[in-house]
Amino acid sequence: MGAYGLVRINMELFSHARSIFFPWLMILCSIQIIYADSTSFGTSYDKLRLLYLDEMDGMAILMPKIFTIFTILSMTSLALSGMSGFVAEFIVFF
Repeated sequence: MGAYGLVRINMELFSHARSIFFPWLMILCSIQIIYADSTSFGTSYDKLRLLYLDEMDGMAILMPKIFTIFTILSMTSLALSGMSGFVAEFIVFF
């Protein structure tokens, strides 16, 4: 979201503050657009590096604690029962 979120929330909630800070927020949004555009040039090589995933085999052996934490947090975000995201996903059905 970035600067767009700031502008969008400002327009809805704080009309007086919007009139004061709107020029500064537009400058911030413009800078963010230029920055995001300039950082997207390097993504073409990042896609090519996915070919080397077979070299990352055995990461659990090299870094067991980090692998365990990553696995637990990944399962939490998948909304498995007993984890923190499960209640939010379960409420959707009711």
